Amino acid sequence: MRRARRHPARPGTNPFARAAAVAALAGAGLLAVAPASAALASSAAPTAPAAPPVAAPTAPLEDPFDIGGAYLADESGVLGSDAARVQGALDRLYADHAVALYVVLVPAFTGAPSDTAWADQTANLSSLGDADNLLAIATDADARSYATSFGPAAPVTDAQIEQASAAFVAAMRGSDDYASGILAFVDSLNGALAPSPVPWVVGGVALVGVGGIATAVVVSNRRRKRAQADSDEALATKAGSALVALDDQLKTSREELGFAEAQFGEKLTQDFRAALESAQAQAKQAFELQQKLDDAVPETPEQRRTMLQQVIELATAADATLDAQADAFDELRKIEQNAPALIDELATAQAALAATIAAGEKELAGLQTRFSAKDLDAVDDAPDQARARADFAAESLDKARAAVTGGDSAAAAVAVRGAQQAIAQAQQLVASIGALGAELDARAKRKAKAATALQAAISDARASIAATNDYISARRGGIGATARTRVAEAERHLATATSLASSDPEKALAEANQARDLAASALESARSDVEQAQRELARANSSTGYGGAIVGGRSGGDGSFMGGVLGGLIGSSSGGSPRGGFGGSSRSGGLFGGGSSRSSWGSSSRSGGSIRRASSGGSRSGGRRGGSGRF
Repeated sequence: MRRARRHPARPGTNPFARAAAVAALAGAGLLAVAPASAALASSAAPTAPAAPPVAAPTAPLEDPFDIGGAYLADESGVLGSDAARVQGALDRLYADHAVALYVVLVPAFTGAPSDTAWADQTANLSSLGDADNLLAIATDADARSYATSFGPAAPVTDAQIEQASAAFVAAMRGSDDYASGILAFVDSLNGALAPSPVPWVVGGVALVGVGGIATAVVVSNRRRKRAQADSDEALATKAGSALVALDDQLKTSREELGFAEAQFGEKLTQDFRAALESAQAQAKQAFELQQKLDDAVPETPEQRRTMLQQVIELATAADATLDAQADAFDELRKIEQNAPALIDELATAQAALAATIAAGEKELAGLQTRFSAKDLDAVDDAPDQARARADFAAESLDKARAAVTGGDSAAAAVAVRGAQQAIAQAQQLVASIGALGAELDARAKRKAKAATALQAAISDARASIAATNDYISARRGGIGATARTRVAEAERHLATATSLASSDPEKALAEANQARDLAASALESARSDVEQAQRELARANSSTGYGGAIVGGRSGGDGSFMGGVLGGLIGSSSGGSPRGGFGGSSRSGGLFGGGSSRSSWGSSSRSGGSIRRASSGGSRSGGRRGGSGRF
């Protein structure tokens, strides 16, 4: 189990949540009259049960469980070393926007009637407050899905939850990089929210005093600040150490350049001098930044962190530049010591190049009979370039022999190094012909395989989209934006697949598969919406005491629950408002396209007959919001 730092305990659900939920359903035409719901609210307030105690984790952990205050609970063990990155993102989200997001990863969602119910139950067991939020992720290959449970007081809109969920799904499509998916979810929230330097609501409790000024300090906020201070101090220490090491390296490199110029001459050490000048310029920038940090002009904490990071990056880059040149001269000195033996070895390798190049030419000619000139553009001059480098290697070896004979060991080393590089480049040029040929053959096989599978994939995607559209159309009033967005996106990918079928079957196949997956995800989301609507109605009926009157009342001339009560929930796509109220008729369609419905109460209501839903989950028990879906 991988769990990050803990947050202070949060209050449980709002004691008025049950009454508020009933009132909301009444306003949507689901319950009786306003006086009845008001009476229920007034009676519920003083007798509302206290928040449930924090429960110990159940076994198995796939069932809803108490996360014990951990911001990150990776029960699947899929994050590994990326857990720190995720934790940091969650910390920043809270620090910047006062949005407390808890993340749970489990193999599968079990022990709850739906994924959204799983998230809500876990939030309740964990005593998450009205401003606390949960992202739950199921990671098993056959159960890849997510669910969100956002508190009613969280400063996040339903649309922002949907956008974040869509970003998560997009990041996870075809990937097992769960850290990237979570970060995409968090980044979407960060991008949608305006900066909020003061966390006005924490754990469902407003920290506001006279005149609306914050009068309390959250314990978790102090801990975050201490942790940040520790981090900033470590960053400053690292920057200072990097500057000291770089300054020492520059002094050593200046001395080294003097020795190299005396040994190999200024012409052969031009690269070393250029590298040293570049490193000196980077060091100058780094020291200037450090001076700004040390002067009397204060920086904001964020500016200070940014400048320290720049100092470290500049020092690291300069050090790497100097190291590369130092390594090159070390290699040159080794060559100088063994020049005669190396000349003989390289002469054998250079002589073998002729046969290698001839074989590469023959292979290229064979490829030209099977592939276009455009396909082979990268290697069409490879044999000629290889011959040029073979000739240069031969000339360099002649110079090396002459230098050895003349006792100029430094010049011999430079010539031997040139021959080494030229031979290696010639061999690489010839090898690139075979590598490209293998890639082209593999590409042709993939293209043929894709073309064979494409038509079936397009048919599957088209059928899946049609089935999803039929499902949504028949129950449209109770289905939120998430399902509709995904099926629209599925249609777009299908159109792209069809247009690319002849020119790029591989890409077309990927588009068709994506269309199919999106349609399946849309259907799952739509079903979740409908199931949630049914549960809300059942909960309302059981909690008000009017269940018999509602369920058994008149509905289009019969006692149908789905055609009558859910007729008020769903509404028609034409926008007709339910006019039945308590005795009038409802012109809106039922959950499954049902006709008009009449209730038996005796007065009309012009209130809308549909529930606005957040993502694929909508408003749920305790006013929690969010949704669920597959990825």
